[in-house]
Amino acid sequence: MNNALSKLQQDPLAREILQLRAKELAAQHTDEQPTEHHSLEDFIHFRLAGKEDYGIPYDVIEEVLVVNRIAKVPCSPAHISGVVNRRGDMLTIINMRQLLHVAGDIPAGDQSHIIVIKTGTLLVGLHVDELVGNSMFSRAALAPAPQSANAKDSNYFVGIHMGRISMLNIPSIIGDMG
Repeated sequence: MNNALSKLQQDPLAREILQLRAKELAAQHTDEQPTEHHSLEDFIHFRLAGKEDYGIPYDVIEEVLVVNRIAKVPCSPAHISGVVNRRGDMLTIINMRQLLHVAGDIPAGDQSHIIVIKTGTLLVGLHVDELVGNSMFSRAALAPAPQSANAKDSNYFVGIHMGRISMLNIPSIIGDMG
């Protein structure tokens, strides 16, 4: 191996080719860096039914809660899980499985994960199965969201991050409920 490397270093044509390749690779790397039009945003990553991944940008997130009990509200729509007491105020909880039509087993356990979001003056909680973590995304780099048979549901998605995380359009989701 060392013999081949020393021959490459001694050959001026091979050295020139390697330098050109290095310059091209360096140029490609700098092209991938975020610019003003390609800025990165933080998001929280969650999962429903153990198989479907979603993301919500941090700019609409107030906090994440873990609650032991969600009080059911009689005669409420199917996508409303109920309400919880959040520091003396009642917080409406939206069942994201129902809202996004995700089927699957409900995770076992006594605790529920709630992502508290705020759009305008409206504050609601999103009931999710599993919090995966947080990461960053670029709106410009998102793949187009798949079209849904229900036009209303199509507006719920901004796009797809990394081929598997559906980025949610929270203002559109909340706007349809008001």
